[in-house]
Amino acid sequence: MPHLIGPDFIGIQVNDIEAARTFYTGVVGLQPAAMSPPGAVVFDTRPVPFAVRAPVIDLGAADKLGWGIAIWFGCDDADALHDHLVA
Repeated sequence: MPHLIGPDFIGIQVNDIEAARTFYTGVVGLQPAAMSPPGAVVFDTRPVPFAVRAPVIDLGAADKLGWGIAIWFGCDDADALHDHLVA
């Protein structure tokens, strides 16, 4: 069976990128990474990258907890994991 390594990336959608950047840098103490894609701020966190980004859904209309949060997992064999999960 393939082995899940653990979280490989965590992203949170926010309505106000600049307010989130200010909070995570000024209050929490994180430093922005050298590069971030448009509409996002990636922070220099290790071992797991963390980012805030502009929403891809209407967060105000989300009626379920967890919408707007993404956690990616690392795996030693993604194809084998896929086959295992769909079996």
